[in-house]
Amino acid sequence: MRSAGKEPKRKNKGKANRSDKHGHNKSRGGRHGHLRSIKRVHGHHSENRHSGANAIEFLKNEARLLEEKLISVQQRIKDMEEGKIPSELKAIINPELCIGCGKCERACKHGAISIDEVAVVDKELCVGCGHCIEKCREGAISM
Repeated sequence: MRSAGKEPKRKNKGKANRSDKHGHNKSRGGRHGHLRSIKRVHGHHSENRHSGANAIEFLKNEARLLEEKLISVQQRIKDMEEGKIPSELKAIINPELCIGCGKCERACKHGAISIDEVAVVDKELCVGCGHCIEKCREGAISM
């Protein structure tokens, strides 16, 4: 039992007690504040910067892969337009919209379109390049 006039003994004489009831140092950000100081001391923050550098390298690599894919797709488009690679898509004429003007026939480099009152597409010759769609002002051609 304590005497009425005596103060309890303190470990840190003259200093405020900075620990909670579990002995965790409150002055460093609460219960887990000591972990933050340990991370700084052991260089964990530099690892975070390192992982940031890894993220940048990852993104640069992704950009290179996308650029390579873009070049490949552009080459495929060029080959399709030149008829080197036939497309699964073929021009389709809407006879209700077609006025038989012949612009699509002149635009087709492969001779796949002829005019017989309205445009007619030869599916064997059509490579799906889409030049006819670009020239049709009536919107009568789709793929």
